Amino acid sequence: MIVFRQIDIDHSGKIDRKELLRVLKCLPKPELLEGEKAERLSIDDIVTQLDSDGDGIIDEAEWLANLESIPSLKASVEQAVDLTTGKITGYRSLEEQLAKLNGNIAELEGKAANGEDVSEELEKRKAAAQKLVDKGIVAAPAAAE
Repeated sequence: MIVFRQIDIDHSGKIDRKELLRVLKCLPKPELLEGEKAERLSIDDIVTQLDSDGDGIIDEAEWLANLESIPSLKASVEQAVDLTTGKITGYRSLEEQLAKLNGNIAELEGKAANGEDVSEELEKRKAAAQKLVDKGIVAAPAAAE
């Protein structure tokens, strides 16, 4: 499943709490049907429901088997998926995020060369990019954007 692989940012074949939390922040709130109540599950509740074997991480089989047990999460994922790519829209892998930051840095450096005062924003972007580089992340090709 493309969505599972997209959420699995470290490419371990499993989704941990941190990876799940990262995607939950970008998912839309599900549209509720009349009379339906919104589920207010904690990240720990979600991990518990998805993690069949109780090891604290979710493999692809667990994701596929247990996503139905959390209708609000399933609805949010379905609402966010681009039907042509099968990916969650607006959610970048760390490689894609680094490529985006590198593009932002180049743009800001161009503005700085033209005399614009963008030094504060430029330093923020450089620091964010460096954090990813320090983790061993390599920027995705520009065409992936």
